[in-house]
Amino acid sequence: MTTPDAPAPPPDRVVISLEQRRETVLEVIRQARHRLSLSLFRCTDDDIFRELRAAVARGVDVEVLVTSRAKGGRRKLERLWRRLEKTGATVHAYTDAVVKYHAKYVVADEGPALVASLNFTTKCFTRTCDAMVLTWDPAVVSGLRR
Repeated sequence: MTTPDAPAPPPDRVVISLEQRRETVLEVIRQARHRLSLSLFRCTDDDIFRELRAAVARGVDVEVLVTSRAKGGRRKLERLWRRLEKTGATVHAYTDAVVKYHAKYVVADEGPALVASLNFTTKCFTRTCDAMVLTWDPAVVSGLRR
């Protein structure tokens, strides 16, 4: 809830432009000062790993939730885990034996939150038909945190 004196949060934004996708994700990561929560299915983009490492270096607690089952096998998942751990992030597995976890989102502190249909891969940043929603809505932010 906002107080009468508090500035209104920026309006929600839908990002579909190929040119804006990577930079939007990087902007959210850069805004984190205390806590950064991510949920990934695939991530191969070097800029994402570099910004996660920079967030950890500035004292941000970075936690990443990753699927434990994916097409392409264990090797791809292990490579993703190693790269994420090298950034200093804490990595958690979604371990449901039946359900494949596929959510993609980023939450910086108490907002903004970014919810995406795309994986954080070079291909999805440059060639796919995907979208992201950037929001400061407190209900969305707290729901993703939970």
